[in-house]
Amino acid sequence: MSLALLQRYVSLVEHLAGVPMLPAVTQYALFFDMAGWHTDTGHAVPSAKVVAYLEPLDGLNGALRVLPGSHRFDERVLTDLLHGPAFGDEARVREATWQIPAHVITSRPGDVIVFDEHRWHASVGGRNRLQWSTC
Repeated sequence: MSLALLQRYVSLVEHLAGVPMLPAVTQYALFFDMAGWHTDTGHAVPSAKVVAYLEPLDGLNGALRVLPGSHRFDERVLTDLLHGPAFGDEARVREATWQIPAHVITSRPGDVIVFDEHRWHASVGGRNRLQWSTC
């Protein structure tokens, strides 16, 4: 099943990235109610992530939040801005995640989200949720 989904999206991701991609499949459950601001890669190689959540998500229950254009920013500046004094303090990270203006991607089962792995993203207010993703 995952291989079939992966094959379905490789050409789309290659088109968006503008370069050939070497995909890898990951299936897992997220066992926390939030993920602070982060990117999914630290390398300079073009890469994308394809993700599908297996239950409905919105801004109040853990939907993916992205900072538009952040994949083009200096990562050091964003790291200082997003983590700064809150880094390591879960309550402060949670509050900072709620307060930073971001685009919330509401999704339903069957929706697929494709984004640059260098883009800063987070989730907050969620619960344990299942996700299928490849990058």
